[in-house]
Amino acid sequence: MNILNTTIKVLSTKTMILLILMLFTQLDNVRAQGNYSSSTIVGTWSVDVGACMASIGPEDKELMSTSPDLSQKVQQSLFNRSMTFNPDGTFGQMDGFGNQMTGIWQIQGNTLTITSSNNKVWVQQIVQQTPIRITLKQFAKGEAQPVIPVLFLIKS
Repeated sequence: MNILNTTIKVLSTKTMILLILMLFTQLDNVRAQGNYSSSTIVGTWSVDVGACMASIGPEDKELMSTSPDLSQKVQQSLFNRSMTFNPDGTFGQMDGFGNQMTGIWQIQGNTLTITSSNNKVWVQQIVQQTPIRITLKQFAKGEAQPVIPVLFLIKS
């Protein structure tokens, strides 16, 4: 009888620990999907080219493998690309070709919206954000799917 009581106590304790761990995991997931701080995005960010290229889907990878020019253009657009989010909500970007874009940005929940000065809108989901890295899932613009589905940014 003593062994049975001890076994029940051990199982009950292990079950409680497991339930508490599951609760904390769920709380972390809710926090991860929750509101992101606008203040942590402020600054200049560089694109992690290798990580972005690795996020390309199989169809686009196949297309780029058959078209070296396309592959080179995609990579060139990412190399040396920088994005600057200013505290006043203004935005600036320079791509790998030296093209500049300005506009405004805002965060609501886990959605980052960038509106260029010529009113083009980019909506992205913040997948992960730390003080030195941001991962952004890019949404389609109409029927056009992004070649780079996930942007990986590193604080400059």
